Amino acid sequence: MTSYARICSPGMVAVILAVVGLTACGGSAKSGAIARVGDATITGALLTHWMTVLAPQHVLPEPPLYARCIADEKMLVATATHSSLLSRCRQRYQTLRRASLNYLVSTDWLLGAAAENDIPISDGLVQARLTERERSYPAGPSEFQESAKAVDHTMADIRLEIEREVAAALIRQKLAREMPPVTAAEVTRYYERNIREFKHAERRRFYIVESINTAAEARGREQEFAAGKKHITEPGMSLLETRERPTHLTTARTILKAIFAATPDVISPPIRVERYYFLIDVVKVTRATVQPLRQVRSAIARKLTLARLRRTLARFATSWAQTWRARTDCMPGYVVSTCRQYVGAPSEYGALGLA
Repeated sequence: MTSYARICSPGMVAVILAVVGLTACGGSAKSGAIARVGDATITGALLTHWMTVLAPQHVLPEPPLYARCIADEKMLVATATHSSLLSRCRQRYQTLRRASLNYLVSTDWLLGAAAENDIPISDGLVQARLTERERSYPAGPSEFQESAKAVDHTMADIRLEIEREVAAALIRQKLAREMPPVTAAEVTRYYERNIREFKHAERRRFYIVESINTAAEARGREQEFAAGKKHITEPGMSLLETRERPTHLTTARTILKAIFAATPDVISPPIRVERYYFLIDVVKVTRATVQPLRQVRSAIARKLTLARLRRTLARFATSWAQTWRARTDCMPGYVVSTCRQYVGAPSEYGALGLA
């Protein structure tokens, strides 16, 4: 691999910014090599290009004076002091620099890992992905190119971003193919140990007359319903459905207990809850069930397969990052968390493109 220009989609920017870690540094990037990843070289010019891509409005805060950045910030916060604005602009510059360098390094990691795992990234596949992107724009390739130019994206940038995406996808696919399949015994064991997931509690559909003021009124309405003079389904009555479930509310607990103690199709005696009375008529009961293993076997297998794939990816990503971090040398002042010289807790490497 050699030095190159790179691109990142807007959605990737947040990921990059969340994964960075940089030692103290200042000044502008030099044009020479600032980092080497195996045989690949990252130059200061390349880093500056990528920082411009990431910068708001694609305008880079320029050290050491940060004149334009300070002027822009002053327009937003007129009362801010020069020193506070200088500090803010310097921090923004350093954040952009570590984000950009981490992305460049991790891209070399991905492409290197693909090569070492005999995963070819063909020009045809890259071109097919590029064509898909172009066709996603209403006006086709011309609009796509205009959009890229507006944010300082070169075609080389875009092709490399696609290579990175393809490398990560093909590595994931290879790991998935080589992963041992979930066995029938594992599915059965999961089912037996997690049987509660497949239980469905009894459900009852019922009419309820709520908040009757007195016991006499409640008994009178119960008798009217029982004698057929009124029907509990008349307007104003609520038709609800519930299942047995825990609740810390006394009112709800009392009503639930009455619902599941009631005889179906029989108006319940008045139920007192605090200072009100309720009438309940259960009209449908759906008995509790347990889904048999044959119905859920495929779903369990998919769940276990996805969990195994996540663990496999995490193990690979950790090993991959350790291997390539040892091959990454950064110049003083450009040491980020993906560099061999970095001292501190490593980044969450899964966010760099695999896990």
